[in-house]
Amino acid sequence: MTELPPTAARLPRASRLARRFDRLRVKLFLAIAGTNAVVAAVAYLLFSLSFDRGLMEYVHRNDLARLDTLVAALASDYRREGGWQTAVEDREAWMERVRDALGLPQRDGEPSPMPPREFPLTVDPRLMLFDAERQLLIGRAERAREAVLKPIHVDGATVGYLGYVPHTWLFESIARLASLQQHGSFAAIGVGMLAAALLLGAGLAQWLTRRIRALAGATAALSRGDYDIRLNVSGHDELAQLARDFNRLASTLAATRRARTQWVADIAHELRTPLAVLRGEIEALQDGVRPLSAESLASLAQETARLHRLVDD
Repeated sequence: MTELPPTAARLPRASRLARRFDRLRVKLFLAIAGTNAVVAAVAYLLFSLSFDRGLMEYVHRNDLARLDTLVAALASDYRREGGWQTAVEDREAWMERVRDALGLPQRDGEPSPMPPREFPLTVDPRLMLFDAERQLLIGRAERAREAVLKPIHVDGATVGYLGYVPHTWLFESIARLASLQQHGSFAAIGVGMLAAALLLGAGLAQWLTRRIRALAGATAALSRGDYDIRLNVSGHDELAQLARDFNRLASTLAATRRARTQWVADIAHELRTPLAVLRGEIEALQDGVRPLSAESLASLAQETARLHRLVDD
């Protein structure tokens, strides 16, 4: 006996599997589950990106707010001393003021009067001080061109600038740190949402296909001539309207069948009398009970005309 190749042997099973998946319930479930999976994935990505970006903006705004505090303190010093000479000469006092403003610990280990930091600095702690003509007074000259300047105002006039260099590389580091801490929670929430969506999709697909199967079964019964079948109708959606239309169709077909049966019965009743008369007349002529005469022929013609009228009606 010749054995079939493995591919040929697998074809019937593959065909059965394809037929199992080629069902409305499976298609509805896959469509609902796929849509919810895409929505959950997009929501996860958007939420993650929004969280990372929002966190970075929050940290950077917090650092800039600390610099605003330092700008206000420098303006007070300038107003009190009439210039930047003291700040330029006393570098140690400058460094302590910068540490206080940025929430960094002092060299002697004393805590900063500012609130402690929760995240790394997004600006270089080596701040710079410029005069009103933007000449560097304190800081590294090689980084002066990279500095972002915050003006220092005294009595409405710009008396100097506080310069800082953003730590662009640190933004990515903080984003990665936040991602490691939060993405696990986001992923768990996303998986939970997806599982709930799958369960909801399975239930919805089962509910829809149950109504469709009921309609299909009733249609098959109707095609076999069971005009008394009816569907239970609930709701006002498209399937409920289709079920109502089916019930009306079944009622119409049942009424048509009853009318046809009654019509056939009425026709049979109407034809029975003239046919009986014709049969009796013909049998009487055949048996010689009645002679073949003009009167008997007229009687036969009368009954024939009556039958003709019934057929025409």
